[in-house]
Amino acid sequence: MIEEGEVSVVTYLGPEYPARLKEVPDLPLILYAKGNIDCLNNKKSVAVEGTRRATPAGLRAARTLSGSLASSGVAVVSGLARGCDGAAHNGALGAGGVTIAVLGTGVDVPYPKENKGLYGEILKSGLVISELPMGTTPVPKNFLRRNRIINGISTGIVVVEANMRSGSMMTARLAFETGRPVFILSGNTDPAMERLKARSAITVTGISDIIKNL
Repeated sequence: MIEEGEVSVVTYLGPEYPARLKEVPDLPLILYAKGNIDCLNNKKSVAVEGTRRATPAGLRAARTLSGSLASSGVAVVSGLARGCDGAAHNGALGAGGVTIAVLGTGVDVPYPKENKGLYGEILKSGLVISELPMGTTPVPKNFLRRNRIINGISTGIVVVEANMRSGSMMTARLAFETGRPVFILSGNTDPAMERLKARSAITVTGISDIIKNL
C-alpha cells in the first residue's frame, strides 16, 4: 500500500486487496481508497442497488434495508449515485454502520455534486474506492465498469428497483455469472424484477432472508 496524502493505493499483490474481488474476471490491478481501508475485507458486504429515478417507495426500501443490514454488521456497498444508491448509503450511516462507495470517477472527485455532503459523511467511518486515477472526471463508460467492482467486493446483491437497461441490472448479471446471490424485494413486480426472478433471484421480505442466504 502506498500512501498519497489521504488516499491509499491498494495493489493486487498487497494484503489489503479484497479477497472476493480476486474471484471475478477483468479485475482491477490497482484500487485507490479513501477512508477506512479495513472496510475492504469486511466479512459480509452486501451491495444495495437501484435506479437513479427511484420511486418514493424504492427510496424508503433502500434506506430501511441498508440501515438494517448495517445494524447487523454488514457493510453496505453502493455507487454514490442519486436515487437508490444515495438512499442506501444514508440508511447505513443513519444506523451507525459501515458503507462503501464505489465511484466511476477518481476518489477525490465526488459525483454527482449533490452527493458531495454524503461523500464527506461516508469518509468519516466508511470507505470510498475507485480503480481510476485521482482527478478523473465523469465519463459514462466508467460508471458501467465500476459495477464489476461493486459485485466483486460484495457477498450478495440486492436490487431494489431497476430499469431493464440499467447499471443495477448489469451488476445483477455479473453477480449471477460469479456465483453471488441476487435478492429482490417481495411485492415488486416490475418487468426488470420479474426478469431477475426468472434468472433465480431470491425474493426476500427482510434482512433475515438475505443473511441466511449469504
